[in-house]
Amino acid sequence: MKKALMSIMSVLMIICLPACEEMPGRFVEIPDSVTGKTSDERFISGTMDYSVSLFQKVISDNENIIMSPLSLQIALAMTANGAAGATRDEMTSLFAVGDVEELNDYMLNYVKVLTADDKLAVANSLWIKNNGAIKIKDEFRQMVETVYQAEVYKAAFDDKTVKDINTWVYKNTKGMIPKIIDSLDESTVSCLINALAFEAEWMEVYTTGDIYTGVFRTNDDREEKVEFMMSEEYLYLEEEDAVGFIKPYQDENFAFVALLPNEDILLSDYIAGLDGTKLLGIIENAQNVSVDCHLPKFSISSSFTLSDILKSMGMITAFSEEADFTNMAESADKILIDEVIQKAFIEVDELGTKAGAVTIVSIKTTSIGLGTYSVCLDRPFMYLLIDTKTDLPVFMGTVLTIEE
Repeated sequence: MKKALMSIMSVLMIICLPACEEMPGRFVEIPDSVTGKTSDERFISGTMDYSVSLFQKVISDNENIIMSPLSLQIALAMTANGAAGATRDEMTSLFAVGDVEELNDYMLNYVKVLTADDKLAVANSLWIKNNGAIKIKDEFRQMVETVYQAEVYKAAFDDKTVKDINTWVYKNTKGMIPKIIDSLDESTVSCLINALAFEAEWMEVYTTGDIYTGVFRTNDDREEKVEFMMSEEYLYLEEEDAVGFIKPYQDENFAFVALLPNEDILLSDYIAGLDGTKLLGIIENAQNVSVDCHLPKFSISSSFTLSDILKSMGMITAFSEEADFTNMAESADKILIDEVIQKAFIEVDELGTKAGAVTIVSIKTTSIGLGTYSVCLDRPFMYLLIDTKTDLPVFMGTVLTIEE
């Protein structure tokens, strides 16, 4: 029997700073101020609201999308520890938490729970240019190194450093992302990188007899001949404007969720009408009935700039000359976030799913049921890969066309 292999590689986040001194050794104990906090209703609601809002702003009417809200959340949570004042408040407000200390508590516990299942691995690293122009503060380093378990590297930020960073990226995404940078600007003196890797088999894998050729109809009424994978699932989703299903992975700690809007509703319009509460309700109210499911094989790559999107979500100061990153480093020059970019990839077939994502944040100085149901995903649909304990998404995406 063929095995369905799930590989999610996300996310690589780079934070570029103007300069830094050599760092002392790693701390091995989590700061007393960080105790860990269980994912309660407040955290789950706030995180889902953030995820849906981000997703709504990156989707397109004419191209498929794959992105990882979790990856960006981890990266921004780490970054927020270096911010102060309004800069920090706006960053933590994205996730509806009171302060960065509470965010650290939530993230420490959430990541610990997620990685208790060895299907998901999280890796972080901090790269520092050893020219001494900026002094990274001990408290920031300690928080990143202990709470977020970041590996710390000191380097010249030359061509060899570029190679070393890309090697780290390749290793921690199991080869899915071969590199994240081509070069390092002279003004770049620090890089903070986060990577997630997920691998799991479907709970019930597909066999040769489950594959057939069918038609996928796009928004502009083009008919595409594609390969569908059929299975019987037992978690059916239904609300006024859409139907769908949940397909679990082995051990059922993670699952694939698909939502198919009614034929008279555009996928983008359906997504625009969602919010965190509604999406959580749809997933939580899954009906335990037999569902005849038809999932097309698909492959998607996405690339988008998130700077303006994050500004529209309220994270404004971090991109302006009013930015305050004094909790991160001491510098004669003002430092602020220059840009945020994410690239992602996903492939779904009879063997399972492979996916990857890269997020880069650059910081520079201003000087520089009841019966049997059927769901056939033969027209545009949205999907999520969720953690079944909280129903929060690790990845979210749309499929508008199969023949890209």
